[in-house]
Amino acid sequence: MIIDSQNGQIINSREIYIHDDTLENMVFHRNEKVLRLSLTKNWPTQCEYSIDFLQVIGFEMSSCDFWGASPHILDYEYMENGTLIPKLFSKKDDDSFCPLKNEDDYMETVMTFASGDTLRIACEKVIINAAPDVLAVPTTAPGISNL
Repeated sequence: MIIDSQNGQIINSREIYIHDDTLENMVFHRNEKVLRLSLTKNWPTQCEYSIDFLQVIGFEMSSCDFWGASPHILDYEYMENGTLIPKLFSKKDDDSFCPLKNEDDYMETVMTFASGDTLRIACEKVIINAAPDVLAVPTTAPGISNL
């Protein structure tokens, strides 16, 4: 699944459900400007998948375990009015060699972990390397009916 600023709201829909998935690894390839997250889904079936952020212009992460240590994702959101993109563009000098284009070409997402930590990413595109049925909201959950 390919997501960009035109269809970014899909991240906030029931089609992208990564609650309780586990962040296993994060690798940033600076020259290619690609950030890859390797994740594991543990329910309703166990599988590994990845999320690639392309043409990354910035990311910020806290790792303070505010609410206790946990690699589990609590929430993943598309930020229509994020803070990182404007912050980066405010540093851009019109006469610089900075490759930043139009702010509207980028999207910003925030992943919040059960620890209270966050990972904020600004990029051009997100590619989720998983089958659609892996990402969708499960139709049932233990102790919960009709999610």
